[in-house]
Amino acid sequence: ACPRCRSTSLPQESLPLRGVVGEDWTCTCTVQASDRMGNRCISGGAPIVIDMENAAPVETRCVDNENGSYTLAWRGKVSGSFKTQVKIDGANVIFSPTIIKMLSGEC
Repeated sequence: ACPRCRSTSLPQESLPLRGVVGEDWTCTCTVQASDRMGNRCISGGAPIVIDMENAAPVETRCVDNENGSYTLAWRGKVSGSFKTQVKIDGANVIFSPTIIKMLSGEC
């Protein structure tokens, strides 16, 4: 794992985070971990955690792609805007915390 990955950020092109309420993981993004100097990590194992504030009705998952990148996903149970944080080793990545908007599906 990269030591402390402090220059890691949520991808700007994925912000603001948006998803559709339902069974699928409709809100995803891939984070490329970087070390303190900004060098890309080439192996997995970073302690990434996704938190939802106030027990928001949103499930989260993080898949270690084992190449220094991680696929983050959110699945909403109800529509609304919720605060989410992505942390590595207890520290927020760049652009975290942020808001995720869960939209109701089309009728």
